[in-house]
Amino acid sequence: MRFQRIGICATVFFLIIAAGAQIALSRPLADGPAVGGFLLAQQGSAEDSTGAGTAQDPPVADSSAVPPVRTKNPTGALLRSLALPGWGQLYNEQYIKSALVLAAEGLLVAGAVVEHQRAEDDHAVYQDLLQSDAVREAAWRRYSRRIDKRNAYLWYYAGFKFLSIIDAYVDAHLYRFDEGPFAVQLRAEPETGLRMAIVVRCDL
Repeated sequence: MRFQRIGICATVFFLIIAAGAQIALSRPLADGPAVGGFLLAQQGSAEDSTGAGTAQDPPVADSSAVPPVRTKNPTGALLRSLALPGWGQLYNEQYIKSALVLAAEGLLVAGAVVEHQRAEDDHAVYQDLLQSDAVREAAWRRYSRRIDKRNAYLWYYAGFKFLSIIDAYVDAHLYRFDEGPFAVQLRAEPETGLRMAIVVRCDL
């Protein structure tokens, strides 16, 4: 019962963090675009042939300008992944990976909860003085094994959580990296067999 109350409090705490992160990260930055928005190439004001441009002049399209590139905020992805399982991957539009992270973390938490409840049942049998010594000793051995399994599930969850957070942070940095002015692509060259070539493009 105590473990269930702790789980409910932790869930409420994570939901509060998620709501606060969503509100904070949805605001535009002071020196940049809004999180998850479009990073546009800056252009100078248009001037006429006499050099007397006005603020009312319509912008002139520049065919050589870098096209808009969608970006993701790495810190926002990190906080989302910390708040809820798979939210950071979902923010990075990695939908399959988000589902896998959600399923894996859910299974690890469920395993820890099940082992904890079974351990509590075995501990209750051990404390029952009406049971024989053999039954109480067997219950204590089961209790010890289940506590070890519960702790192992929690350690696995902590490790997997850390990896999912790092994954979301890195994916946000590399989001649509091949569409920017600098791009690195991995390209197969059939004429040279199975060798792979790394192509670096600079669109300046």
